[in-house]
Formats: sequence, structure tokens, C-alpha cells
Amino acid sequence: MSQKDKDLLEKLAEENKMTDETILKTEAESEEAIDAGKEINYQKVLNLMQSIGCMTPYKDKVDMYLEAAKQFDELSDYKDSKELAGECNRLAKLTEGEIKDQIYKNATELKEQAKRADEYKLAAEEFRKIDGYLDANTLAEKCEEAITRIEKKSGRKKLIRSAAVVLAVVAIFFGIKNTHAKYYLANAYQFTGSYNQAIKIYKKIDGFKDSKDRMAECRYQKGLKAMAEEDYKNAKKAFEAAGDYKDSDQKKVDMEKLYIKNSEIGDTINIGENKWRILDIQGNQALLLKDLALPGMAYNTNGGDITWEQSTLRNWLNSEFLNENFTQAEKDNIILTTVKNPDNPKYGTDGGNDTQDYIYLFSIDEIEQYNELIPDLKSNSWLRSPGNQPSSAAFLSVNRLAMEYGYEANSEEFRVKPVMWFNLD
Repeated sequence: MSQKDKDLLEKLAEENKMTDETILKTEAESEEAIDAGKEINYQKVLNLMQSIGCMTPYKDKVDMYLEAAKQFDELSDYKDSKELAGECNRLAKLTEGEIKDQIYKNATELKEQAKRADEYKLAAEEFRKIDGYLDANTLAEKCEEAITRIEKKSGRKKLIRSAAVVLAVVAIFFGIKNTHAKYYLANAYQFTGSYNQAIKIYKKIDGFKDSKDRMAECRYQKGLKAMAEEDYKNAKKAFEAAGDYKDSDQKKVDMEKLYIKNSEIGDTINIGENKWRILDIQGNQALLLKDLALPGMAYNTNGGDITWEQSTLRNWLNSEFLNENFTQAEKDNIILTTVKNPDNPKYGTDGGNDTQDYIYLFSIDEIEQYNELIPDLKSNSWLRSPGNQPSSAAFLSVNRLAMEYGYEANSEEFRVKPVMWFNLD
């Protein structure tokens, strides 16, 4: 090979070497450029994610979190992009929950302040925006029911205004002092749903024609109206005043149940002839304590050893007191309770057999459980637990302390605070 050829080969080899180095350098620079581009995008999305966190929860915030998650996904495995995409998706869901919670709170406030149909409508629309969230659907339905009631009431008012002219004509024609005029005037009030005015007139002409039955009907309808408005206290009063008209007695008991269900522990309710304090609600049952104690009477009228099972007080509570103070519908809802009768916890005096009672007294242990709910006492009252001797019974002092030593059971110095479990089904 000539020297010329050798020089040519060396030149070509040198050129190839330079080309390889250039290629490697270009590739490295390209990779660096790609990484720099990813880093720039990474920092932009990271800044976006951090900025979103400072925003007030609303729909755009959710969309922005989802967009950030999408951009992190596009960065693939660069740094912790995958984890940050997952975090953005999580924050989007969390924000959706915050938005629903805020809408729920706003809608609830609107409902509580609503008085007009359009205000209830606005609240219902807000609840419908979060369909399925908590009890939003139920509250929306209640708003819509309120709208219907208000619209019906508005319609009745228009009817009453129209009827007012008729009433005036009747009064002028007959003369308001005429019994017939009063009767027809009361009938007109009844027809237009003005039950209080009708009842007032029917009372004055009691016994004229069918005024007594019409008065009962007005009271019954007044109860239905109050029930529809969830005014259970006044609905109960109206049904009670209606006496034995239709199913008034059962309706009255239904209102007692609804009133208890919507009350707080410690509230009071009139059932039968007495006021009772709500001490506990367990499922479909309420524990009630007579608010005012019954007059002093003996735990057992006869002297000698006695237990709750054989006491005259237990017998009286579950016979005369039960029958004279409650209607049949109320008695049907007083639960027959298995009453445990443990021995005196301090002196060991025999408590006797367990009993089945509708009405009973608290034991030493039970009174300690409900002590804070019992109102101030003006006198001592019996407990059903035995005292230190078989002939004595424990009692609750005016300071609401269970006196385990007890007192002779035939004493009439102690008052009586009965308790019962009432069915709420």
C-alpha cells in the first residue's frame, strides 16, 4: 500500500472518530434538553397544585385538580409525578365532598329560615343539587311538602275571603243574635276551615241541631291540620278535645308518640291525666317518669315483711291508677315490663321475685342511673327496693339520694313517682 493510500485511510479514520463523538455529544445534549423540559413542566404543575389548595371549594377547583392530575400522568415516571397525580385525584374527590357539605349547610339554613313558598322552593333546589348526600333527598321532600301546605293554605285564605261576603249576608239576613244565624255562621266557618271560630260559636249553641257533632268534627279537622304542619303538641290537644269522635283517641296517642320522638331527653309530655318526664329513649320505647309525685301513701298498708311483688302499692299502680288515668288506646301502648328486684345492695335484704308491671317504681340502682334527670323533689318518695329490714322499703330523699336503710313500709309519709315504658311504634 502506498504512502498516499495510508494517509487517506488515517484521515478517514480520524473523521469517523470525530463523527462518533459528535453523535454521542448530541444525544447527551438532547437527553438533557428533554429532562429540562420535563422539570419545567413538573414545576409548573406542582405550583398549580399548590395554588389550588389555597382556593375556596367550588366546581372549578375540582376541575383544576383533575387537570393537574392529568398533567402529572403525562410526565409519566418523572420523579414522583405518578404519586402526585393520585394525590390530585384524591383532593378532587375531597373538594367535591366539601362543596356538597357547604351546599347542604346553606340549604339547611334556607329551610330553617323559610316562611314563604318561594323560600322553601329555593331550599329544595339546593338540596336537589346534592342528590343522595346525607338526608338531602328527605329534606328536599319536606320543603316541597311545605310548599304544598302553604299553597293550600293560601287557597283556603282566598276561599275564606270569598266566604266572608256570604257570612256577612247570613248575619245581616238572620240577625247575629238569632240561634239559627249563629248555627249557619258556624257552618260557614267550618266549611272554610276556620275551625277555631266555628268551635267558639258551636259552644254557645251547644245542643242546637247537630252542633255538638259539628264541633267534634271541627276539633278533629283542626288536629289533622296541626298534624300535617308537624305541630304534634297542638294536634294532640285537638284530638283529645274531639273525644270519642272517629279515631280521635288513637290519633291522640299517635301524636304523643311523634311528640316524644321529636323531643329531647328531659322534656315533658302530658299522657293521660298526668305530665311525664322523658328519661330515656331506646329504639321504639321511651322511659317516662311522672313529673309530679303522687300524694303520700303506704308502700304496703299492712305491717310485717313485704317485697315489691306483694306490696299494695304495686297492686294499686297496676290497677286503679292505670285504669283511671289513661284511655284504652294509651293503656295499649304502655309496655308490660319485666322488673328485676335485686336484694338491697348494702344490707342484703331479700328483694323478692321479679315481676311483670305496666307501672312501677325505680330501684336503688336505677335511680342512680337517672338521678340527674329527676327534677327537684319537695318530699321523700318510695323506691321499690327493700330497706335494711324485710318490713321496710328504700326511698329517695329530697336531695335525690337513695336511702338504702329505708323506712317502715306501712308509713304514709312518702310520696310516689311512678315510671313506665311507652311504646313509640
